[in-house]
Amino acid sequence: MTLHSLHSTLRTAALTGLAALTLVTLAGCISLPAPSSGGGGDEGPAAPATSDSAPAGSETTDVFLLSVGDCFNDGESQSVQDVQQVDCAAAHDYEVYEAFDIPGDDYPGDEAVDEAATNGCGASFATFIGIPYEQSAYDFNHLTPTADSWTKGGDHEVLCLVYDPSNKVSGTLAGVAS
Repeated sequence: MTLHSLHSTLRTAALTGLAALTLVTLAGCISLPAPSSGGGGDEGPAAPATSDSAPAGSETTDVFLLSVGDCFNDGESQSVQDVQQVDCAAAHDYEVYEAFDIPGDDYPGDEAVDEAATNGCGASFATFIGIPYEQSAYDFNHLTPTADSWTKGGDHEVLCLVYDPSNKVSGTLAGVAS
């Protein structure tokens, strides 16, 4: 799977119906870039630092086992297969707020997958947060299938992730209307 970081230009692109993002694809892995700008338009910080040991209350989870309602912390590595899943009540970087499958038998290509993920996650953002994306202080990313995970593992699932570009979050962001 691949995690896409949205850039400040996405807000403008989303408003005009364009969804052009750079896709980092690593076969069988995900990429965890530093969160970029959020709903407020401020530039986000670098990826949060993590120690070599897992934080208290976290457990290493295969990214393919994440589901809606799960929370996890970002790591320093640009490509990982596992994440540090934490209880959403604890401070965390991402919360999975939506999951959907991209239809089709053949891998549609990186751009088509990215566009489907951006559109699907964008469409469900307001329902989860409680206000439109353009008015929110929060941003979203998405985990998407790679060509390899699609063809070898049958992975068609997109996971939509909400995050605060300026800080970790404690508790769910469901319905925060901010």
